[in-house]
Amino acid sequence: MVGNQTVSHAEDLCVKCGRCCHMRISIRGEVFVLPWSRCQHFDDKTNLCAVYKDRFKVRPECLTVEQGIKQRAYPRGCPYVQHLPGYRPPIQVKSVEQALAYVHWW
Repeated sequence: MVGNQTVSHAEDLCVKCGRCCHMRISIRGEVFVLPWSRCQHFDDKTNLCAVYKDRFKVRPECLTVEQGIKQRAYPRGCPYVQHLPGYRPPIQVKSVEQALAYVHWW
């Protein structure tokens, strides 16, 4: 559940953008999304998970909504997080090198 919402209501909030299916890396407390790398079960044509109903069995590292919030998986504007004060979305980078340069700079 997200707060006091049921799982089905929380899933109704999903706009099916697929951006939470991109791989992420965490470096020095910052989360970076790698837009060129997505879950193997993500269908580019439908923007949906091909194994959605069994996703936690097929891919145990798939996140629940609450885990996605805690791990900063959702982009800015995602309905799951748009009203959460202090939520910091992942930073989208074009390369791992760009992510490393970002954390080195700060």
